Amino acid sequence: MLVLLVVLLSGGLGAVFASQRAPTYESTATIAITPDIGSLGIVSADALSALLGTYAETAESDSARDSAEDILGHPLDGTINATTESGTGILRISDRAHDATDARDSADAVATAFLNRFEGNRNLSATLVSPPSVPTTAVQPRPPLIIATSLVVGLGVAILLAIAIDRLRRRITTADDLAEVSPLPLLGQIQRNRRLLRSAPQIVWDDSQLTELQENFRSLRTNIQLTTGTDGVALQITSAGSSQGKSTVAANLGVAFADLGVSTAIVDADLRRPAQEQIFKLGSDGGGWTGSQRAGSKRARTQFHDLTVITAGAPQRDPTELLQVRFPDTLEKLRNSFDLVLVDSPPLLPVSDARIIAGWMDGVIIVLASGEERPAALARAIDHLALTNSRVNGFVINKTRSTGEGTYHYRSPATALATPEEQESERVLTRARGQGTGGAG
Repeated sequence: MLVLLVVLLSGGLGAVFASQRAPTYESTATIAITPDIGSLGIVSADALSALLGTYAETAESDSARDSAEDILGHPLDGTINATTESGTGILRISDRAHDATDARDSADAVATAFLNRFEGNRNLSATLVSPPSVPTTAVQPRPPLIIATSLVVGLGVAILLAIAIDRLRRRITTADDLAEVSPLPLLGQIQRNRRLLRSAPQIVWDDSQLTELQENFRSLRTNIQLTTGTDGVALQITSAGSSQGKSTVAANLGVAFADLGVSTAIVDADLRRPAQEQIFKLGSDGGGWTGSQRAGSKRARTQFHDLTVITAGAPQRDPTELLQVRFPDTLEKLRNSFDLVLVDSPPLLPVSDARIIAGWMDGVIIVLASGEERPAALARAIDHLALTNSRVNGFVINKTRSTGEGTYHYRSPATALATPEEQESERVLTRARGQGTGGAG
């Protein structure tokens, strides 16, 4: 779009420039200069070209202009230019002026003054071959040429400008952009939804109109199972910068695992801006796992089977110290009670909280909103995690315009959500498979 706008603008400016320029007319007098073979003999082409070059300079000299003005009786109009043809005795005297008649009169006066200089010359003779005429068309401006040049120049400028903006304001939008920053896998993509963008973070599993988002989270769940498993695993959900949607991803991912019968706990470890209590609409007395009571007493059961949320309570003034002192013990107790622990942590770059948490986690999943995160910022976030010796499992691109996956469903949107009986049946089968393979579900 930027290239198109700049090209159109440059073409429009070229058209305006061409329309405002006054027309220029050119009239030319052609003179043949021939040597006297009897007195000079045969003259070589190089010698003749040298002579013509000298006479061309003479035709443009001030003395020639003065003589021409005497013939006209007034100053010359326009610009005098004399040219020669290599290897011939042809000299052309041209005048360019804004009036066609003035161009003809000036060229004729200069040609006459030039011919007068040859009177009495025994070695060379000059003959007016073609007298100047009144031109009928202007030689300048040439609107097509000006507009075409403006378009070419505008295209070059637009491409350079687009490249510069792309380098300065480049954002990660697709999986290919992500691959240029890190070789780690893309675990999932969550599609952009206009209705969700205009509302507070929420759970998508209760809305039959959000089946595509539900499929996105199921796909993410499957990829995490394949790469990490769910047997006493603790995963950190974070992002490089703020407002990437990591809390919403953590909440809906927890519901996706719980729907399979995996006992899941979501720990809100963002002590500066806790969000899980609001997302699940849980009542709060202002406390959380950071309070004086044990973490077990702050577990809030949700409307989803096998899903528990451990809230953070009110925002803390000293989150770093609380994470250092209380989080390891809280996490260890939750590992022993749940198959999967998802930790919603602050972003990596603004504060150090996420790096503290990462040191005790089995894996880290980084969420980034499509078109909002810079490659350099994501690279710095990965470098920060490298200092903690933590394992980055992969990335989730949130708010993407296209997931690159199909939209085919085995069930229609109206029946996409399973009934309670179907859900319970699926949980029983999942637990049975887990017992048979030693897994957690």
